[in-house]
Amino acid sequence: MKQPAGGENAVDRNSSSASKANRPSTLLTNDENDQLFRLLGRRCQSLSTAVVQLYTTQSPAHASWVKRCTGALCFIKDNIRKSYYFRLYCLKANQMVWEQELYEKIEVTQPKPYLITFEGQDGIVAFNFATEDEAAAVMNTTLTTIHNRNRRRDERIKRNNTRKDPPPARPPPLQTIPGGGTGSNIPDADLGVTYRNKQPPFSGPAVPPMQQGAQPLAAVAPSLGSALHQKPRKVKGMGKLQKSDIGSPSNFKHVTHVGWDPHSGFDLIGAQESLKPFLEKAGVGDQHLKDRDTCAFIYDFIQTNN
Repeated sequence: MKQPAGGENAVDRNSSSASKANRPSTLLTNDENDQLFRLLGRRCQSLSTAVVQLYTTQSPAHASWVKRCTGALCFIKDNIRKSYYFRLYCLKANQMVWEQELYEKIEVTQPKPYLITFEGQDGIVAFNFATEDEAAAVMNTTLTTIHNRNRRRDERIKRNNTRKDPPPARPPPLQTIPGGGTGSNIPDADLGVTYRNKQPPFSGPAVPPMQQGAQPLAAVAPSLGSALHQKPRKVKGMGKLQKSDIGSPSNFKHVTHVGWDPHSGFDLIGAQESLKPFLEKAGVGDQHLKDRDTCAFIYDFIQTNN
């Protein structure tokens, strides 16, 4: 026998190794099986091979079968496309003439021992097998592949769900604030916050509201002291006071008499002792009390702010 050339020898070695991986048809010769497997393409494996007639329904009614062709059917695992296919080959034309991918949720049925049907891209597809044995082999391989693919898909979904971030942890239980306060989630470092221009939270009884019109002593005294160093301003546009604008006195009570003497200066007659610390806190000294305008301003301020 003549030894083939180097290129042909390489093809034979590839076809020989491919024949070991592919499942041949019992109705084809070895040469026909080798020819068929060379048509599969790179990294494609025939899991089952058979001789069939291809039938499809005709649109638009899909009420009758139409014979398309006869050839060698291969149920192929395509490792490059990472999917499975039914592919029909014509050995006379030495080419693939039809294919259908094994899509998700495909339903393959076997209404007859020699017949396998499923819904294809353009209608219902039927494989009419030459023998029932090859029909059973293709059917078993197809159902096993579908089952394994669904199982791997479910396992992959389960793994992805377990890899997700766990839910956030529950917050720590409420802790009792030192000093008998109620529970709080505020860290201990936040309890020593210095409050600016506002009082810190008070957990005791509510403070009764200040009487309307009254002002705290600490608020009145600084304003009086700062006002002593300002020149009095004349108010423009004030109309002349009419007699009708003056009402009758009500609830009048003489508590303190404030007078001014050119020698002694500011004179308090009947003043309570608490008024002296008030003037001292406001920064009012003897020098201020000797000035008539200053004393008049102090008198008006005291009368206005009670």
